[in-house]
Amino acid sequence: MEVDSLDGELVFGPAISAPKAEQAQQTQLPAPRGYSWQATMDLEPGMIIARPVTGTTGSRVTMHLAIGSSITADTIAQLINKGVECVAVMDGTSLPPEIHASTVTRYETRLREIFAPVPDSSCRPLFDALIKYGPL
Repeated sequence: MEVDSLDGELVFGPAISAPKAEQAQQTQLPAPRGYSWQATMDLEPGMIIARPVTGTTGSRVTMHLAIGSSITADTIAQLINKGVECVAVMDGTSLPPEIHASTVTRYETRLREIFAPVPDSSCRPLFDALIKYGPL
């Protein structure tokens, strides 16, 4: 496509077209059932992350929250500092069973790696308490 530049020369560039109605409609679909989008300022401690959240400083990723993470007051402050505008949170207070089971399994596997091969007597009470209470 030929277009005039600011100085009057002809330049060649990609054709620009207005978005089609169906393309515009696709970007406005609601979130799937089970979670909703919340403005960062409206988050409350105890809410559960439903989609991964990434915070950046400049071009560097400096924060990552995984699905199933519990939001705390400190988390909210960090999200605001990183410029995160909204977060997907689970509807209700509990995770779906399959996500909860997966989160617990990953949590216990990681604890066993940290305390491997077997927790000694001084660490055993902490290990048992972490396993009992599970991921927060």
